Amino acid sequence: MAYVSPYDTMREAEKEKRCRQIIRTVTSEALQASSSSLWVYPDPNEEPPPPDPKAAKGAPPPEEAAAPLEADDDPEASGLFLSHVWGEPDWWVQLYGTAKFKDGKHLQVSAALQRAVHRGDLLVPGRDPRVWVDCASLPDPVVPFDHPLEELTLGTYAMPAKDLKHLIPKVEGDKYPGDINAGGYTIINVAQDGYRFEGIMNLRNWDEQGRPLEKTIPQAVVWEIPPGWYHVRSARVIPEDRVSPQEAGDKAEFKPFVDQVRKWTNSLKLRDEVWIEFTLGSIRAECMLLVDTMLSLHGGLLAVVKWNYFDRLWPFVEWTVYCARCGPDRVQLASDHFAGTAVVEYQRAIRRLSVEKAGVRDSRDRELLLGMLKRIFKCDTKKVTDCYVKPLDGRLIEAIKVPLTDYSAVERYARATAIAVFAHEAADVVDRKPEAGDQFGWAALAGELDLLELEVALKKCKPFDWEELSQLQPPENREACFNALVADWWTGKVLPVLENERKLAMR
Repeated sequence: MAYVSPYDTMREAEKEKRCRQIIRTVTSEALQASSSSLWVYPDPNEEPPPPDPKAAKGAPPPEEAAAPLEADDDPEASGLFLSHVWGEPDWWVQLYGTAKFKDGKHLQVSAALQRAVHRGDLLVPGRDPRVWVDCASLPDPVVPFDHPLEELTLGTYAMPAKDLKHLIPKVEGDKYPGDINAGGYTIINVAQDGYRFEGIMNLRNWDEQGRPLEKTIPQAVVWEIPPGWYHVRSARVIPEDRVSPQEAGDKAEFKPFVDQVRKWTNSLKLRDEVWIEFTLGSIRAECMLLVDTMLSLHGGLLAVVKWNYFDRLWPFVEWTVYCARCGPDRVQLASDHFAGTAVVEYQRAIRRLSVEKAGVRDSRDRELLLGMLKRIFKCDTKKVTDCYVKPLDGRLIEAIKVPLTDYSAVERYARATAIAVFAHEAADVVDRKPEAGDQFGWAALAGELDLLELEVALKKCKPFDWEELSQLQPPENREACFNALVADWWTGKVLPVLENERKLAMR
């Protein structure tokens, strides 16, 4: 067990507290009831299709688009974290013909949610199952540079204290665990039309003794905030008509995560007309910075695994971090890996997975995600000599050392956990015949990838023997007996191997 310092423990506790204040989820019921168009990546520049000229005269208007899926605050968390890939994988049409990818994906998600509820151990008893899903839980970027590695402060604004209180919603009661008034995010949700402010700030000069001079200079203040989710990063009283530079400097500045803005203004006993300057950051950036902790708060990972799943860096990181932090036994697949030749595509995907080659939609995400992998797993970086040669005569003109990171440990862990989870779910549907011990070839794949201990453990999956034992039970108990034998194999043979792999992979 790696040593964890008290500082790291306190830091993780603070990150968890912050996560609970900004985490938003949807109900399982609402997710299942949504249109399958939910799984088509939203293109803000896409224009609506033109009206159908062949539509019959007097025909009813086409069905309106479904209302967007709305997420609600969920400080308890502990639901399911849905991890998926937006794009359709190669060979989908060849394998499934005219079946639309979005429809198949929606059916698989719905079926997996129902299985998770029936399974029970991934969810909090007595609580409606809730799901974190990026298209509803992760706010959209509010400006092009809204990214944690590009800009955390999205704008600085000024307005009177009275108007600022109107902009910031009042927090009612103990909304989050602990005393919310003692600190946390001051969250602002700017509506779809954005927020525009216009006002006049009167500026006044002051003499050396801090006495106001008679003349004031009116200054127009006009600004707009684009729609989106924000939090207040800083705020301070600024000098103007009624407040001297000395008085403004003596007022304590707002401290994010220690105060709420409303409580801060009340503690300073500010008059409504006093002007305040404040800066905003985005909740989206905070969610991205805290993603590893936010993942760990969930009771299960619902992985919508297509054979392009590990080709993308976001789901790769979500899978490996969740397995390492919470355990592969808490992963629920939503996949079609038992559908004929699709099994071959999944196994090819596991063979080819590579951190370096994994794609991202936003190039800025790569540095963020690679940094997370380096903090959690053994991804050592060393400098190697890179030589440049002159094209014509071949003479060496420059030799420099470039950093090279070894991701083989986390890639091995991803392969081991993926093979094991697939094999575990295959055990429920495999043919219970003498020759069906490794029907889908997961044990063989583990051996091929040098996961020898895992290969041995997977070969101990004996569906035919378990079926014979279950037949000794009364008919109403046979399926439960078979499932119990599968669970014993999983917890007794497979999970210990995966725990060893986790220790080898983590820092």
